Order: sequence, then structure tokens, then C-alpha cells
Amino acid sequence: MKIKIKIILSSLIFIYSFTTKGQNVHHEFSIYGTGGISTFLHKPSIGKSAVGFGGNTGIGYTFFFSPEWGITTGMEAMFVNRNYKLSSLSDFYSVYDGTEDFEFRYTLKNYKEKQWSVFINIPLMVQYQTTGKTKFYAAAGGKIAFPVSSKYTGKYEEIITSAYYPQYNVELFQPYFRGLGTFEDIEEKGSVKFKPAIMLSAEAGIKWKLSDKWSLYTGVSIDFGLNNILKETQNHALMGYNAEQPSNYHYNSMLVSKYTQDGNSKSFTDKMAPMMIGVKIKLAFGAGKPVEAEKNKDKRPEILFITQKDKDDKSLGMKGNEVEAQLTNDEKKEQELEIALLTIPVSSYKFNQIVLDDVQKTEWNARIKILKNYPHLHFIVEGHTCDMGSLNVNINEGLLRAETVRDYLITNGIESYRLKIISKGDSVPIVPNISESNRRINRRVVLVPDKK
Repeated sequence: MKIKIKIILSSLIFIYSFTTKGQNVHHEFSIYGTGGISTFLHKPSIGKSAVGFGGNTGIGYTFFFSPEWGITTGMEAMFVNRNYKLSSLSDFYSVYDGTEDFEFRYTLKNYKEKQWSVFINIPLMVQYQTTGKTKFYAAAGGKIAFPVSSKYTGKYEEIITSAYYPQYNVELFQPYFRGLGTFEDIEEKGSVKFKPAIMLSAEAGIKWKLSDKWSLYTGVSIDFGLNNILKETQNHALMGYNAEQPSNYHYNSMLVSKYTQDGNSKSFTDKMAPMMIGVKIKLAFGAGKPVEAEKNKDKRPEILFITQKDKDDKSLGMKGNEVEAQLTNDEKKEQELEIALLTIPVSSYKFNQIVLDDVQKTEWNARIKILKNYPHLHFIVEGHTCDMGSLNVNINEGLLRAETVRDYLITNGIESYRLKIISKGDSVPIVPNISESNRRINRRVVLVPDKK
């Protein structure tokens, strides 16, 4: 078990260290619990089996590689149980009492067995979530369940035992010290061995945003075992005769036992797998660059950062309005057309992108040529984002985009005093933020004439 735990912890550390190498990603840590039907899937050949109730509790980690998609892992403890009832059973088998062979016979009444186990589960699931303050989420994948403890308790209301000697055609119901007679209210406890289980897992529900960092998940989950976890073969008798101590029987679980029917040996059950379905509650804490949306645009402030060193620099000579007064009507129309071209947004930013790509640089190079023709004009460089991110994150991201464009313009010959930068965050979308293509349009930088 120590080796298994070391392997599990090493795997989690590797996954975390691998995913944290990325930039502008979102990490989410969580604690959670699930309660509901948590039982074993097995159909006994005789008797009745009833589902049990339990659940799991654990810690989780989700790596979001996009606003909607993430990979989830973690570690959890799963508690599983099931009840078994058998109203009556008569069985027999041959034994040796140290002197000669005889047929040991027993009849039991109202046998009840409770089975329960603890597993340590390692999940690996893909999670999808919608955007917005309140999200729908769904996850699917698998889990490996390592058995930690597997116990059972068997209770017999009454057992009648006898010894039949076919060579004498005699059946003995006594003496008691040889384990023959009637026994009442017997309880026996023991353990069984299971193999690790492989389970398909899925969950779905609502993710409630509590703050920029905290979220609450509420939903339903299901784990379904695929493989047979019975490790021992079903070759034991439910009551095992002990020749050395005849009155001290070995009682076994029905999971590893057999009985005789129509002259043939049959197992009580030959397949077993864990299964759980229940209500899940998870409290999650986000770290890193948040990717969640916060649609509260009417309360978002507009932050203006003035980078103009000296708007009225005397080295300019004429003021802007003096230059405009000397233009003819045709020149004014041409200027208006070129200025209109300047104000077309440069968009198609990827999520969390700040640095300009080659296509965006080409678009700004065309605008730089026009800007150099009108050295008296001043502009505001506006940075915009889509709706994914908190208020502070989007304001900062819009500012960084505007600042990057301003620096690119200055590097390519545009005077710094002609430029201001401003962040609008996600407060002024061009199109509704309902798809990734629309969000790419809203992630933009635009030049706005500064008439102040």
C-alpha cells in the first residue's frame, strides 16, 4: 500500500509541475464530497442483494487550458457497501474427522451479510464549462480505485449441523463438542481481497461564482466499475468444518463461497464491481490567470492612462487647429477618409494574447504611414477584451494591449506625446460574446481621435 501511495503522489506532482509550465493559464484547486448510492454491483445466484449508501470525499486539481475546457485529477476516498440476505440454505460436503470420512451437512436460516470497503481513487477527467457568472459544467473520464480495506459481517439466526456416515447410513446431530447440533445468533467478521477497479466516471451540474477566486459546484456524479474486482476464487464453503476444533467453524463471506445445487457446485456470485451515483458538492479556489467571465459591465470603470509627455510642445510650431484651418475642402475630405481608416479596429486577438502577431503588425504598419502624414493629430489608443475574465483582469489586459500598440507605434516613428492609452475592458463589445469567433472580434485595439 505504501508503494501505491508513493506512485499516486508522484503522479499528482508530475501532472502539477507539467501543467504549471504554461503561461496565462488557470489552475483550480478544490475539496468536495459526494453522497448517495455507493454499492457493489453483483447479482447473487441465490438470496437477495440490496444496495448500500455511502459516498466519497477528496481533493481535486483542474488545469484549464481554455475558458471552457480543462483536465481534472486529484485523490479521493470512496466508501462502498452492500447488504445480502439469504432466508435458508441446506448444503453438504465431504470431510475427514481424523478417523474416517463423513458428509458434513448444515442448514442455515436468515443469514445476513453486510459488505463494506474503502477505496482510494485517482480520477482523470475532461471538464467542459460554459461562460458567465453561473455556468453549466460537465465532466467525463475514468478513475482507478485502489482497495484499502474490505470487510464483511455475517449474522446467522440459526444453524443446524449434522454428520452423515454413508458407510453406516447414520446421521448424527450431536455431540455438541463435535460441532453438531443447533446454534443460534452467530456473528462472524472477516475481510476479503479485491483487485483495483477501473471505473467510467461522469458528472454534470452548475458552477456558481462566489468571487473572483472562489466557486461552488453542485451537481450529480456517477462512477461505474468495468472490471471484476474479486481476487479470490469461490471455492470455500459458507461454513467450513474444522477437524481439529470441530465446534469452531470457519465462516466465510458469500463473495468467496460456493454451495451445492442439483449435485453441482455453484458460486454465490462470480462477478463484482463498485458503483456510485449521488449528489456532489465542491468548493473550488482558482489560482493563476482567471478565465472566468463576469458580466457586470454597467459597473465597470473606464481607466485612462495619459502618456503624453508634452501635449503642447512648443517645438511643434503650429497647433493642430491652425493646421486644419489651412486645409482646402478636398484636402479635408481626404484627411477624413484616411483618419477613418485609422480608426478601424485591429482585432483577432487570441485569448490572453498581448504581443502583436505578424498580421496585426502589418495592419499597424499601414496605419503608421498615415499617422506620419498628420503629425498634428493626437489619438487615444483603446484596448478592449471579450467577456472572459474578472473586472480587474479585463481592465489590466485591455491596458496591456493598448500599451503594447503604443510602444510599437513609438518604436516605428510616432511621437509619444501624440498618444494616450485607455482600457475599456469588456465594457464595449462590438458583437455579443456568444462564440469564440465573436470574442476574437471584441478582443481589439483601436485608435480614437483625441479632440481635447
